Amino acid sequence: NGYNDELVKELEIRPGVGLASVQIGVLKRIFVIYAYNEKGELFHFGVVNPKIISESTELTFLPTGEGCLSVDRDVEGLVHRPKRITAKFHKYDFKTKKLEEVTMKFENYIAIVFQHEYDHLNGIMFMDRIDKINPFFVPENSKPILFAGEDTEE
Repeated sequence: NGYNDELVKELEIRPGVGLASVQIGVLKRIFVIYAYNEKGELFHFGVVNPKIISESTELTFLPTGEGCLSVDRDVEGLVHRPKRITAKFHKYDFKTKKLEEVTMKFENYIAIVFQHEYDHLNGIMFMDRIDKINPFFVPENSKPILFAGEDTEE
């Protein structure tokens, strides 16, 4: 649970790794990330007016699928997203309470979280990205994200 417990209770949301302003009725291009990458490193910051300026052709996905605070049910299928992205945005640092314009690169899990929240700002839900005909199809250029202790079933 990365969120302030009082805020979670007030907004009646489940714990998660990101939250876009539009999910709570604020029509601004803002989201927050509070997530650990597959190496256990914490990424916690606010994102204001983001623009993804480049992305890899190599894709990645979560083997268990994606979930969302806005969706109160499991959705079957895989979401394939660029493994690496570069984004330009104003970064809000919760420790220093400073906002600065940055260009940052993200990969693997944090890239997935960033893209998931970015999609919210553009009116796209994760299930919109699941192949309707074959929801568990894995393209050749897509590899799963594995966290410490996880293993592939190959």
